[in-house]
Amino acid sequence: MFLYHAHEFMSQSLKATFNVAAHALSLQASLLNMFAHAAHNSAPHIIHNLLSSALGPVGQHPAPAGFRIKQTQIDGRLCPVSEDVVIDKPFGRLLHFKCETGDMARNVPKILLVAPISGHKASILRDTVRELLPDSDVYIAEWKDAREVPLKEGFFDLDEYFSYVQDYLHELGPQTHLIGISQSTVPVLSVTSLMAARKDPCTPLSMTLMCGPIDPRINETEVSRLTRQQGIDWFRKNVIMRVPHGYPGAGRPVYPGFVQSLGMSMAAPQKKNQHPLHSFNELFGGQGEKLDADAPYYLQMIEQIFIERRLARGTLTSRNEKIDPGKIDRTGLLVIEGSADNITAPGQTKIAHDLCRQIPAHMRDYHLVADAGHYDVFSGPLWEGNISNKIKHFIRKIAAFEGIAYDPLQVAAPSKAATVQSQKPALAA
Repeated sequence: MFLYHAHEFMSQSLKATFNVAAHALSLQASLLNMFAHAAHNSAPHIIHNLLSSALGPVGQHPAPAGFRIKQTQIDGRLCPVSEDVVIDKPFGRLLHFKCETGDMARNVPKILLVAPISGHKASILRDTVRELLPDSDVYIAEWKDAREVPLKEGFFDLDEYFSYVQDYLHELGPQTHLIGISQSTVPVLSVTSLMAARKDPCTPLSMTLMCGPIDPRINETEVSRLTRQQGIDWFRKNVIMRVPHGYPGAGRPVYPGFVQSLGMSMAAPQKKNQHPLHSFNELFGGQGEKLDADAPYYLQMIEQIFIERRLARGTLTSRNEKIDPGKIDRTGLLVIEGSADNITAPGQTKIAHDLCRQIPAHMRDYHLVADAGHYDVFSGPLWEGNISNKIKHFIRKIAAFEGIAYDPLQVAAPSKAATVQSQKPALAA
């Protein structure tokens, strides 16, 4: 808990320091304004605006930035977008990005995007949501900061995670398309396996897995290697902390978001030209808003998925039910990886094709994105109009097999920087 308290103190001190600098620069800009009418273009004024908007007044936390998606363009018309809470649970909520289309009827795929619990709030998927909106009815499984959840609400673990996603799919009904990104690929594949085994009518129509640790031992990265070498006891003793007083979740054991982000930055630093989600400006501007993970969930992910590889080995269970991807036979599977991903290397997600052995060949696909790092796969220029279009086309192809036809696809112009290599997944014998 001491480290958590120290982080809070340093965070507030840093904000106070920059606030003083902002006021000083504001004064300097005012003085310059006496001598030039173009003072609003001066560097001090620009820096003042940047710091003021990012940090706010001394001693105050900046308001959560959220998704900040106010409108989208559909059939050449600008349509307002609102965020509606469909289901609100103690540790998460189902959020709907509702497009106000007026008299314009829409027949588009219904997509549930499952945000990862990996140190960042769901707003890290802002680019992902924005690009899907014109052609899809987008929902997101958004997770709450564990430090904001009172202890009386109990604890959140993998079983609860699976239950939340199943509840959301039941709310949305049949023919929903499911997308998992990074760590959320594990619950997405697990939930689809459980529902397929039960012949649940709300089993996803398609499943897209993007850069996730289905088998972290394949082409092992520094992240998964260090996780395996340290062992679960080291994580339990060294990174789990109690939420300090002053928060609703005071006393709750968590894996703090700032610790996870620091660890990721050290183990897998961003490479040149990769999408800068970890940069200083993005962090304080809200794109990298931090999120504390409840300790039971995080420790289970480390032990069961990264160390013991239960999902990959076929030994993962949930409340006495075996999770067997081999039971999936009517859900389309698309896997997307980045060739330069140093967090979940190529192959770690592709192995899902081997695990989902009953999915017919015509209902599966695989794309390796050249020169893409972990965050490039779902945000930035490589994602926009290229990777996103691959997903949109796959979703519609799978729906067509069921006799479902959607509105024409609004295809964005491909980026010159993006190269996506399509491959037929090679299945293990």
